Formats: sequence, C-alpha cells, structure tokens
Amino acid sequence: MKFKEKASSLALSAVLLGTSIAPVSAVTKTEIIGANRYETAAKIADKMGNYDTAILVNADKSLADGLSASSLAGKENAPILLVKKDSIPAATMQRLRNVKRVYVIGGEAAVSQRVVDSLGDVTYIRIQGANRIETSENVAEIVGNYNKAFVVNGNKGEADAMSVASVAARDKAPIILTNGKSSNEVKRPGVKYYVVGGSAVVSNSLVNKFGAIRLSGSDRYKTNRVVVNKFYPNSSKLYFTKGNPLVDALTVSPLAKNDGVVLVSAKSDNSILNGKDTVQVGGMNFGGSAKPDGQKPEENKPVKPEQKPEENKPVKPDGNMNINSDAYQAEFREEFYKLINQHRADKGLKPYSSESSLGELAYLKSKHMGDLNYFEHDYDDSVTQYYKDRWGNNGKYPYLMIEDIYPDVAKVRLIGENIYMIYTDNISAVDLANRTFNKWKNSDGHNQAMLYDDGVYAGLGVYAKNGNTYVTAEFGK
Repeated sequence: MKFKEKASSLALSAVLLGTSIAPVSAVTKTEIIGANRYETAAKIADKMGNYDTAILVNADKSLADGLSASSLAGKENAPILLVKKDSIPAATMQRLRNVKRVYVIGGEAAVSQRVVDSLGDVTYIRIQGANRIETSENVAEIVGNYNKAFVVNGNKGEADAMSVASVAARDKAPIILTNGKSSNEVKRPGVKYYVVGGSAVVSNSLVNKFGAIRLSGSDRYKTNRVVVNKFYPNSSKLYFTKGNPLVDALTVSPLAKNDGVVLVSAKSDNSILNGKDTVQVGGMNFGGSAKPDGQKPEENKPVKPEQKPEENKPVKPDGNMNINSDAYQAEFREEFYKLINQHRADKGLKPYSSESSLGELAYLKSKHMGDLNYFEHDYDDSVTQYYKDRWGNNGKYPYLMIEDIYPDVAKVRLIGENIYMIYTDNISAVDLANRTFNKWKNSDGHNQAMLYDDGVYAGLGVYAKNGNTYVTAEFGK
C-alpha cells in the first residue's frame, strides 16, 4: 500500500506569543518595535546615528504625501518622522531636539502650521503641491540631479512605492507619482526609469514615454520580491515590515537603504528571508496574531501522486493501532525523540527535552486540523467560518494561531512548528515516527526546525480523523 502525504514547516521569531510573530529562518533576528507607529519611527531614527535634518510626514490617514519622501531622506541622510495634523507626538519631538532643518511633506491639510510653529527656532522647508502627484514632482526637483527614477501609480500604487522606498533612499532616486496613465514629468537624458506595478496600474504608454523597465508581480508582495531580487540580489540582511499598513516600510527606508525591505503578510511567501539576518520593523499582528509562513512555497504544497517520495513504501502495521490513544502517543513520542535527538547529536547539538505544555499544544493542533479538515499553520476560509458561526465576530480574527484558541497551554516561547499529514489511519506508532522524521529531515525548512541551535524544548502530538493522520511538532526555548 502507498500513502499520500504532505508536510509544512513554520519558523517563528516571537517577541510575545500571540502579539508579534515574524516569518523568519535567519542567522540573526532583531527587532525595531515601538508602542505605536510614531515610536517605531523614532526608534528607527535612533539607529541612524547623528543627523541634523529630519523629514516630517503625516501618516495617520494616508501615505499620500509621504510616498515620495524616501529619496529626499536618502539625499539628506535624514530620518522620516511621523506627526499628526495638528500636533507632534512626544516620541517624535524628542528626536527633533537637535535638528537644524526640517522638511515638511504636504500642505496644511496634512501638516498644519501649528505643527511647524511648535518646532521653534528651526529652519523648515514645506514641500507641497496641488495633489500628491505634484508633491512628488516637487520633491524630485529638490532631490536635484539623479540618474535613476521610479514611476508609480500615486492613487493605487502605495505598496509599489513602498517596495522601492529603500532603493530610492540609497540611490537618491525620486519616486514619481502619476495617475497611472499620463505624467507631466519630462523624461530626463541619462536617467534610467523603472515603472513599478503591472499594466493594470501603470499603463504601457508611461513605460514607453520614459523608456522604462517594468517591475511587477501579481500582487504587492510578489512585486516587492521582484524589486528586492533586482536591487538587493546579494544582501545578507533584510528588514521586513507589514505590507498593510505600509507606514513602517516608509519610515525604515533610509535605515534599510543598503539592505532592502521585504513586505510580509500572514499569507505571503516569505522564503526570501530564509538564511538572512533579519530585522523586524513594527508589530506583526495580522488581525488576530497570525503567523506568516516563512518557508519555501514548495514545502506548503501537497505532494502530487506522480511526485510521491521514496519513503512512500508499504509498511506493515504493527503495535498499537489506536492512534488517538495515550498509549499510541507515548510510543510515537518515544521513537521520534530517539530519532530527532540522535540527529541533533550527530550535528553537535544538545537534545530536545520533552515539554508537556508543548506536547499538549501539538496534540491540540493536530486534533484541530483533523476535526476541521484542513492542513495549514494558519486557518482557511472554512475554519474562519467556524469561528464566525461560533463567536459571531464577522471574521475579525481570520488567521488565528493555535495558541489563541488554547491561550493557557504553552508555557515556553514557541520558535517553530512542523506539521505532517498522511492519508491513512492504519499505521503503527513506530512507522509513523520514522516516516515523519525522514520526511522532515529531507526538507530544508523542516530539518532546520529540528536542528535549531537555540532550541531547548519540543512537543509532539498525533491525531487521526476520517482516515487521515495529522502530526504536529512544536519547538520552543
């Protein structure tokens, strides 16, 4: 008998479980996270070192005027700090104490004169236009000589502008906003133009007008990956921020100009971060503490029948066959711990210790997948509907984590999760342990989780339902 199977792995860098979950498999993992967007921007400014110029943007309601600020920030080596229309938050004001010059992006409808007056004896330059498009053109004029420029849709292309913000800061290349169809900007000789976004957002006529190279993907995240691969092909370090809202991507652009910024979501393919030093900027609460999957896309796909791996060999069922029983769980765990800890010993790593709360969490995750008939680290629409029916929350928490459902279970910090599914419930505990271990060992993402050098604890859980068997491993420290 041959079995169909599939597996998936998720690597996490958590500040606090259930609040800030990051999709990374990295050499080093650091964070820049403030209590709010103003404080996050202020902390970014602190990491930029000494500066005597700052750029002020109102990002409360829209990034409209701020979209084009990154090129100026790069030219002036200035942080982008956030203000409200009529006031300056304390975190921002503290970072303005020693500056001599301030650029205010946008008219008084965005940043009022009251804010400017509160700056005291500081030279200020307001850059504004009749609209965001004209504002971007005026920013380009102040940037002055440049040999590269980016053309985006100023009404629908906020994410595209943020994808190139760090490049714009690095190369002092203006981001020129358009209506997607035409532009008053004149093509400059010696300037290399890039159109960011697909033809539905920026027309081919604009590509032709500027003799531009188009950079685009099927959504904002895939466009962002095209940009990062184009302009940061050999970067060993990447910053990452939420792809919606985009404010942190704007404020980190001058700091990340030499490394690149990756936009992430709970459902985006974030494998570009694997093997990199990473810096999380801002919180990662995706409307209910979701976990973006940081693994390569092929690790998250079911194995097709014609691609069945070699370990899909017939097995002889033996031993305890009641998968959901305590005896089966104990036998499975005993065999799996032998395999994984020998694997770690071969690599010079300390063994994983069994941790009861992680074991319970792993069992509950497997049971949850079996009961609700899904196979994901996050939860699909059918599971979302389950919570709509149960709580009447209108989908407020579409990407719940398992610890959100069982918040009192895990007692240690969760750093990774492997899941595995096999289309049979007729397999012995020893055979299932060996099959699961070999499947994960031969997959980079899963194997990395089994070999975390900072990993201390592991928990395992198995559950069978409707002829399928689900296995979960939770790793912690």
